[in-house]
Amino acid sequence: MYILAATTKPDTIMAGGHYRIKMTPDGNQVKSMEPLSGSCLELTTPPAYATAVFLTNLTGYNTPQEIHVYLNYLIDKDIYLFAGSHNWKISSGKITPIN
Repeated sequence: MYILAATTKPDTIMAGGHYRIKMTPDGNQVKSMEPLSGSCLELTTPPAYATAVFLTNLTGYNTPQEIHVYLNYLIDKDIYLFAGSHNWKISSGKITPIN
């Protein structure tokens, strides 16, 4: 299960503040609650002419997380970020390391 950050600000998306929730098999108790980013980052919605969005360091993870694939689909733009010791590209739902 996920908790996704939201905003009422126009032309703004939440790139941070999301959580992954793990539940017991019966769904009655939370086993763990894991942040998918280090902060509650707001981004201005990219203009139509933009082909990509660039994010800075991904704190606490060596690879992009599923939330980055979600954001890729949400804004319909490629996403580039740095995590671990690699640069990464998320495009059409696919995560690829960049050398």
